[in-house]
Amino acid sequence: MGLITKGMGVVLKHVKKAGKRVKADLPFAGIVGATEVGRHGYNIATGKKDIHEGTITGITKQIKKAIKKSKKK
Repeated sequence: MGLITKGMGVVLKHVKKAGKRVKADLPFAGIVGATEVGRHGYNIATGKKDIHEGTITGITKQIKKAIKKSKKK
């Protein structure tokens, strides 16, 4: 029983740390989320073929494509 209690204390300590980190990063996450949604809306409104163009998702896709191309050579 003692080991279980100690293990739960360690888990609780890490959960508290993560909670503090999330609280600190929340404003930044909100700004990034709002920018992403705005960019998606703009791409849809302007009729772009790729609605992810200029967003973090789109940039990630481009990087993955470039890595695949470089590995094929």
